[in-house]
Amino acid sequence: MGVACCIYSLITGERPLRIILADDDAEDREIFQDVLKEIVPQAIITIAKNGQDLMDKLLNINADLPHLIFLDLNMPLKNGHQCLADIRGNERLKEVPVIIYSTGLNRMHIEDTFRNGANLYFPKPSSYKDLKTITQKIFDLNWADYIKPQKERFILTIHPL
Repeated sequence: MGVACCIYSLITGERPLRIILADDDAEDREIFQDVLKEIVPQAIITIAKNGQDLMDKLLNINADLPHLIFLDLNMPLKNGHQCLADIRGNERLKEVPVIIYSTGLNRMHIEDTFRNGANLYFPKPSSYKDLKTITQKIFDLNWADYIKPQKERFILTIHPL
């Protein structure tokens, strides 16, 4: 059950889980989407190919809000930092959980995303197996602890830092 249970009841109680995956790398999107389908097969996954595409989807008032956003930081047109600021500055979007993922552990990026309201941060794993492991961890979290995240729990990794 994992997060399907936790996120549904904590965020909306609705089914199916709606996830937006924002990443400009087609291969990364495909791999991440495959992992998500394995872990939460009932999820509806919407893809955003860059930051502007993400914001266009989120600001469409006719579309249902996602229950969860996975947001890459390094994207063209509008990067993840800009998207996070726009999401948290929008009354309709500001409560949607945002999970940041990036190719590195840049301390400044981590600090900025924490300070600007992301709920969780994880570095992109280099293997399918590791991505599946960390994604499963995300869906097993007690999301009550991540609505207002504590700094010591903000970074999620497979191996200790």
